[in-house]
Amino acid sequence: MVGGVASNLDYHRAALLWKCEGLSDARLRLRAVGSSALPLLGLTRHLQGVERAWFQRTLAGTAPRFFPYRTYVTADSGEWYDESEATSARGVYEEYLKACEESRQGS
Repeated sequence: MVGGVASNLDYHRAALLWKCEGLSDARLRLRAVGSSALPLLGLTRHLQGVERAWFQRTLAGTAPRFFPYRTYVTADSGEWYDESEATSARGVYEEYLKACEESRQGS
């Protein structure tokens, strides 16, 4: 990855982790107030998938291993992460960090 792009991505990755820092599992699962109904934990799950989809499948041409989070379909046919799913916030966090490291390594 080109240096400027990599440092920009790392900046945004760090911003997400900073926003989540110190929040309890329950707080990370709360629906956001405002323009997005996606809680921080759902955003972290989503970004883990984005890391693997773009860097592994699209750019590297490999078959990524996506973590199988439970989802549900909304009335308007959208798909959302089910925040009652049993994976701990710590587990989601660790999986996200792992996906980011895999992206940096070019896997």
